[in-house]
Amino acid sequence: MRANLFLLILAVVLAVPTTLTIIDNQIIFEDYQEVPRLFDGFDPDNVVTIQVQQPRLDEKGMVIREDDGGLATNALVMTRPSGQEHWVFGGNDPEMRGVRVRQDRVRDYVLQHIEAIRMDENSLVAEDVRQEDLKKYGLEDGNPKLTAIVCLDKVGKPLAQIFLGRDTKLDRREQKGLVRGYFVRRPDRSDVILYEAEFWQVSTDKQQWVDRNIFYRFPTDQAVELALKNNKGAVKFAKARADEIDWGMVEGPENQGAVRQAEVNALLQSLQLLDAPQFIRPLGQSVAVEEDMKALGFDEPLIDLSVKLANGELKRMRVGKKLPNQNFFYMLTSTIPTYVLGVGDYQMHGFEAAPTKFFDPPAESAVKQGKTPEEVEQKENPEAAKEGDAAKPPAAESAAGEGIPAKPANVEEGKTDLPKAELPKSGEGKSDPAKTDPAKASPVKKTGAEKPGTKKKSGNGN
Repeated sequence: MRANLFLLILAVVLAVPTTLTIIDNQIIFEDYQEVPRLFDGFDPDNVVTIQVQQPRLDEKGMVIREDDGGLATNALVMTRPSGQEHWVFGGNDPEMRGVRVRQDRVRDYVLQHIEAIRMDENSLVAEDVRQEDLKKYGLEDGNPKLTAIVCLDKVGKPLAQIFLGRDTKLDRREQKGLVRGYFVRRPDRSDVILYEAEFWQVSTDKQQWVDRNIFYRFPTDQAVELALKNNKGAVKFAKARADEIDWGMVEGPENQGAVRQAEVNALLQSLQLLDAPQFIRPLGQSVAVEEDMKALGFDEPLIDLSVKLANGELKRMRVGKKLPNQNFFYMLTSTIPTYVLGVGDYQMHGFEAAPTKFFDPPAESAVKQGKTPEEVEQKENPEAAKEGDAAKPPAAESAAGEGIPAKPANVEEGKTDLPKAELPKSGEGKSDPAKTDPAKASPVKKTGAEKPGTKKKSGNGN
């Protein structure tokens, strides 16, 4: 009884610090959630337009000024079409307007940072900082690395505006224990905030934002037509409906076997995942579009591949000439018809295949249907089959029926066949079956007149 009481008291004593720790952590968690944000009420789902501006620099890295003394800037505009989740380029760039932006980068490089910036006594670095003192934080006007970010809603109302300055790398060398982060401030305030983040850099270069998948990972299960043309031939497959499993040939090489469904689906999958490593330049930048297309080889493309979806949407890719001194080809797509792309030769292997790759050989297909290769040959080339039959020696009939080889003409019933030798004449000795090597003797098939288990007498009467 005393032992049980002692254990109970010990358990209570040990449980006290554990309970206090849990309560303490819960309080800390609740307090963190209640920490005010720099942009209270900011919801990334309400952002429809993002604008990024940075100073334009000359070759020496100096800020360029306009004629009126204003700051020349490079701008990036990204918008989210109404009712859509993806983002596209906006602004005054006619060649790239409407081209998709990588959605993950919009979230990771902008929205999640704007939402996470805190505004409390721990993040506040300095209040009411004068313009000349903002240089210490990389937040002064005219700083070549200053980045301005604006988030707007669907009616153009600003939801968040921020200046992004330098990181704390230099400060951490001087002050041990200082966290990794970036100095930021709102344009309508002069307070400097330290935003704790491992990395946050935003560029106005569209090449860093563009979605390089040429068809934006279209749904392959909605494809109803697939056409391929290259220097080895052309082939076209189709389905009556998207929910059908098997593809049928519409155009292609003759005298082929069944369609290899796995090969067709693999081609479709490769097209869905194809990325363009290079965004070279606008089409027709210095010459007429038709002249430019001919010069780049798009008038007679090396590869012309198209996919039609169930909703009627047509996606097309054309591969032109090879870039000078590079292992890349010029490429033009229906997704960005005004921009010349570059695709690596290592990415083209599946699209350079001969059309026959997508079919079983005729003999193999016939075997699958229960026909022999000889029947296929006779059907496809009857003259050659006749010549082959004429060249064959006449088949001997079997005494036991079809499929049983006939007894050699020079061997009597029960006597051993001696290949390439005459049978011994009378008086010169007789062949004894018991002494004949069975391995060298030709087998003698039983005729239909023999009864099972009956021992047949030898021809010499022994």
